Amino acid sequence: GGRAVEAERVLSAALVRDPEHYESRRLLAATYLALHKFRDALREGTRCLFARPKDADAYGIVGDAHLELGEYDQAFTAFDRMNELKPTAASYARASYARELQGDLPGALDIMKMALDATSPGDREALAWHHAQLGHLYIESGRLADASREYAHADYVFPGYPMAADGLARVAAAS
Repeated sequence: GGRAVEAERVLSAALVRDPEHYESRRLLAATYLALHKFRDALREGTRCLFARPKDADAYGIVGDAHLELGEYDQAFTAFDRMNELKPTAASYARASYARELQGDLPGALDIMKMALDATSPGDREALAWHHAQLGHLYIESGRLADASREYAHADYVFPGYPMAADGLARVAAAS
């Protein structure tokens, strides 16, 4: 909270000095997400898209804000556009979550695998997060052995990863 509040203050001041500074505006939109100021994030993210309609990251911010506000159709549209412009692990993870929310677990699993494949091999924490997300989707699909494998892999690539331990406990409880 404290750093995000400070970032909001600094970025807001920078935008008073230079209202058209794009990176400050996009960072402010992301900061609003972190502060759970979703309407503010949506407003600033939308301003970014008016300035740069091909900024995939701004679509991610707008989509996240819509999602948190319960505006799923707008969120899914933003995530789709993000993936069209610049498919990355982050855009795939958002699309996977959108599929999960729509009840499409096989689609969510397929896209989360794409997110994992798009993750840098050197980013062990991100790899663990994606494996843990796959574990979650497998549990939701009733595939406990697959879930256990994914959580174990998450712990292997990032030893002591809390989501891995939590997931393995959920698998044990469901068995």
